[in-house]
Amino acid sequence: MGALRVLTVPFDAGVEGERMGAGPDALVAAGLIDRLREHHDVHSVRIGPAGPWRTELQPPSSSTTKSPNQCAPPVPTTAPLCCSPETAT
Repeated sequence: MGALRVLTVPFDAGVEGERMGAGPDALVAAGLIDRLREHHDVHSVRIGPAGPWRTELQPPSSSTTKSPNQCAPPVPTTAPLCCSPETAT
C-alpha cells in the first residue's frame, strides 16, 4: 500500500469554489479520498489563501481613463479582457 498526498486547490482566477474551482471539492464530495484510501495511505490537504490579499486586478474605482496596464471593467467575452495600446479607446 503506497502513500499519497492529495492537494486540493479550489480556486479559479482567485475565486473560491466557482467554475473550475468547484472541481476539487466536488471530487472529494463524490468520494475520491475514500476510494483512494481503499488502496493507499492518503493524507489530504485543502490549500487556501494565506491571507485576505487576492492576486486578481480590480478595475480602478475613481478613474474612467485606462492606461495600457490597467484592467478594464468586465466586458463581453468576445472583446479583449484587458486594454492594450492597440485596443485602448
